[in-house]
Amino acid sequence: MAMRNTNTKDISDLWLAMRRKHRRLSISLGTGNLLRLSDSEIDMLWMMHLAEMVVVGDISRRLELPKSTVTGLVARLESRGYIERRINPEDLRTFSLVLTEKGKAMVTEYDDFEKALFLRLMAPLTPKESQIFVRLLRSIVEDGGMKDEE
Repeated sequence: MAMRNTNTKDISDLWLAMRRKHRRLSISLGTGNLLRLSDSEIDMLWMMHLAEMVVVGDISRRLELPKSTVTGLVARLESRGYIERRINPEDLRTFSLVLTEKGKAMVTEYDDFEKALFLRLMAPLTPKESQIFVRLLRSIVEDGGMKDEE
């Protein structure tokens, strides 16, 4: 694959600086209960928030995690009271997963935290720069580095 960009060192340095900035802002905003959850657990709760009903296979595909990993996430989140299993009305042999009130509260806390974090992170940008930044990030997320692997 031909490289169009030769500024990989700058990108790497900026990526690392962005991660440090994200971490510092997270600490200054206070993460509350969010520290109790892994990134994968938060991703799973967020996905469940967006869908009315999910099964392990849905989560596995969407988060690109092995089913065995998702099964472990389900067990941890269920034991902590964030989710519960219910018999899937569409297939009585399987369970669907739903958020509990505690899980819904965690999703709300996460959403509020992320909004505050990104408002602070994007504060130095003008509205136009912010739009351009979002467009560039979307391009990276949608196409970045994966075309040759598909």
